[in-house]
Amino acid sequence: MTLFVYPELDYLVPRSIRIHNITKNLKVHHNVNFRIYKYNIDKVVEKDSVIFSASWKFRLVKKLKITYFLRKLFPKTLSPDINNLFLNDNIKDIIEFINDNNVQNIIIVVYPFSSYKIVLKIREAFPDLNIILDIGDPLFNNADKSNRKNQEKNFKLEIEAVKNASKLIVTNLKTKEFYLKTYNIDQEKISIIPQGVDTELVKSVKSNLNNLNVEKLRLVYSGIFYKDLRSPENLFKAINSNNNINFDVYGSFIKRNISNVYFKNRLPQDELFEEQVKADILVFIDNAYGIQTSGKIFELLSFQKPILFIYSNEESETFNCIKHYENIIKVKNELKSIENVLNEINKDYLRNLNSSYDIEQFSWGNRSNLYSKILI
Repeated sequence: MTLFVYPELDYLVPRSIRIHNITKNLKVHHNVNFRIYKYNIDKVVEKDSVIFSASWKFRLVKKLKITYFLRKLFPKTLSPDINNLFLNDNIKDIIEFINDNNVQNIIIVVYPFSSYKIVLKIREAFPDLNIILDIGDPLFNNADKSNRKNQEKNFKLEIEAVKNASKLIVTNLKTKEFYLKTYNIDQEKISIIPQGVDTELVKSVKSNLNNLNVEKLRLVYSGIFYKDLRSPENLFKAINSNNNINFDVYGSFIKRNISNVYFKNRLPQDELFEEQVKADILVFIDNAYGIQTSGKIFELLSFQKPILFIYSNEESETFNCIKHYENIIKVKNELKSIENVLNEINKDYLRNLNSSYDIEQFSWGNRSNLYSKILI
């Protein structure tokens, strides 16, 4: 049996989407016998903290609303993050389950840093168990600067966890190279399995498309922006002065009054796909730094539509993986460069972009094939 252990996050976040689709495909196409152990989780307003476990501690902290004070009063107890306070209850449950069942593989989705402690406790209890860490976006050396103040402590914890893991799964080559160099481990220990796409849903939405004959070009973006890391400001300014374009932004949580830019709520995946497939151009803003690759790029590629790829770093792993796709319009994240590109684009130009590639290369079925090869 394979046991997946991961936090019960919002279904629409990348880690949840990843494990949901991987497990579904492993069951259907590879007949893998697995169970899922989810942490009970609740989001806290302060800095998007999260709390694991529905134990009495969890309920008490939620009821008294004392998260902030706990963080201030007991920093060591809550290191590396507040979830450490509730983790032991979950670890006991996991160990008990493994003792009672024939578990050969345990796959731990690494998030947040405290989850690395599961690795150490499980290895201590089961020296011969195949422990696989699905790293996803790396936690140490992450592009998220809010994690930087605890980097040294987190680094030591990650060293111990990686040393005690049997195998690691990362999403791109740069992350693999980072772990090889930083932790001096055997490269055979690391597998690259990128994020995937529900290609069946994409095909279904595309087959129901009714082309809309409108004069203005419609650009669509979905996701969150980050200052400095993934900034839309130059794009906003360029579109603000271009009356030939409408730009729809879904799920960014920004509410601003910008001419030709329309901020809309986050949508369920099927509804979002319908909006994306109706767009003239899909927008992707690459991270300015960091080694992770957003799975969003594979999703956009699966629509086989023109993609405006706004980048700051030509050495990024995402930039490297999209180089050979002819339907991608690459532009530096600079105001003048974006203005020039938008002024050159029209519907005839877009129709001549070649997008004849097989989208099944991005499918969750393809990713689950890779996953199945690392299970005992």
